[in-house]
Amino acid sequence: MFSEGTSKRTSEKISEEIEHLAFRFKEDVSRNHIFFSINGLKNNLDSGMKLFADITQNPIFPEQETERLRSEILADITSSQDNANKVAGTAARAILYGGVNTEYGHPIIGSTKSIKNIQQKDLIEFNQNIFHKSKATFIAVGDIKSPELLHHIESNFSTDFFNHSDPISPPVFPTNQFKNSVGGIYVIDRPGSAQSVIRAGHLTIPRDHQDYFSLAFGNYVLGGEYSSRVNMNLRQDKGYSYGFYSSIDWGQHSSTWLIRGSVQTEVTFESVKEILFEINGINGSKPISSKEFEDSKQGLLKGIPSQFESSNQMLNQLIKLVQFNLPDNDFSESIKKIEALTLDEVNLSSKNHFKPDESVIVIVGDKEKFIGQLETLKLPIHIVDMYGE
Repeated sequence: MFSEGTSKRTSEKISEEIEHLAFRFKEDVSRNHIFFSINGLKNNLDSGMKLFADITQNPIFPEQETERLRSEILADITSSQDNANKVAGTAARAILYGGVNTEYGHPIIGSTKSIKNIQQKDLIEFNQNIFHKSKATFIAVGDIKSPELLHHIESNFSTDFFNHSDPISPPVFPTNQFKNSVGGIYVIDRPGSAQSVIRAGHLTIPRDHQDYFSLAFGNYVLGGEYSSRVNMNLRQDKGYSYGFYSSIDWGQHSSTWLIRGSVQTEVTFESVKEILFEINGINGSKPISSKEFEDSKQGLLKGIPSQFESSNQMLNQLIKLVQFNLPDNDFSESIKKIEALTLDEVNLSSKNHFKPDESVIVIVGDKEKFIGQLETLKLPIHIVDMYGE
């Protein structure tokens, strides 16, 4: 909504200027930050910065544009209900964080109810009382020196934008919410579905935890790349899937660890068994071997340069420094810390933080084809909707 009109420019005028300048404007909302960016030719930077400053400092949230955007978002929410991967991801997060209405359990896009209830006055109040009172950080990537960049910032942005005289306090969330008490199987029924989409995992440590590097390493072995354990098992050995991987969505207060993939409906039960086997394995019944450790360490280290190849990739890495309050030398120090990791450290971290008993398994598929087999696992089974309810 910020780019849909300001006190100086209409939505149409903003679109025309962006196109004329050959710039790209992006708005992004995550669970930890709000991010605005412009990307374009340096020759047009002066005009681009004036437009950028106007959009971020002077939005008016026109009623007509609010209603148009509301209709578009509601249509997106409706269409997402037909996307099994989105359904599985939405349900998994809601279940892990205790409900769709919790701080971290809600979908970023919102729900039908929340979008219908948002009014223009809510957007204005958010802008005045939260966005403009939050700490702002300016990040730039490109052929530009600090003095020139500072000139553009100081010429276009108010001092209050970066250092508000009445700053808002950061929201308070539980800082030790790593443990789940909702383990079991959650099924979203899709009668006639040829495939089952599966998510399996639990909450884990935040980004600033001392075991960050060792746990990230363990996840890499388990499901972080093509030759990882879960992909070799479910794709290469069993032929159940085109690909299975795991990842950790790092957060400031707690993070989500999830194994993800899709399988043929008729092997849903067998796939769940193999996933549980792999979680138990990385937890200790099959510790990481010396060969896995050395191969993974080389893979991780060799993959670091590819994360800084484009301007956007560099920008995303710098955003992480700000988001998690990391030191400026974090990139170089990260390499040293990965190099210094030992096999014993990674196995201990995997044993402490990959928890079979707390794992939630979410399945989107034709439940009549596998529900009876799942009951033999003696785990609680819940039939839920896409919001985990």
